[in-house]
Amino acid sequence: IAVLVTNIEQRPLTPLLKKLLRVQEWWSDQGPWNLTFGKQQIEVKPTFRLYLSITLPIRRIGPDLDPAILKQVRVSDFTISQSGLQELFLKEVLYFERHRGQDVARTKQMDIQYLQHQLHVEQ
Repeated sequence: IAVLVTNIEQRPLTPLLKKLLRVQEWWSDQGPWNLTFGKQQIEVKPTFRLYLSITLPIRRIGPDLDPAILKQVRVSDFTISQSGLQELFLKEVLYFERHRGQDVARTKQMDIQYLQHQLHVEQ
């Protein structure tokens, strides 16, 4: 089971999410474990995953999101600079153009072979 919580920088974290972030041990060899929240007990299975997503680059996290959260989670920063984005687009264009060029060359080669065959048949 996986839960994705998006745009967490746009509103304060709920008490439940804060409690989940404070859990020290997520893995148990004995199977599911219980998380108590108020009077409610929640069974957490070993396969449970919690993913938090923000739209801001890590370096721009300010008062909207408590930086202490970063100490409690694994962070993957997928932001990309404008030059990096341009490079990715250029690679994609070159990839498709190269294949298109190869297709055109292959078609021309097949046309030449066909015409040579027709010429040979007529002689």
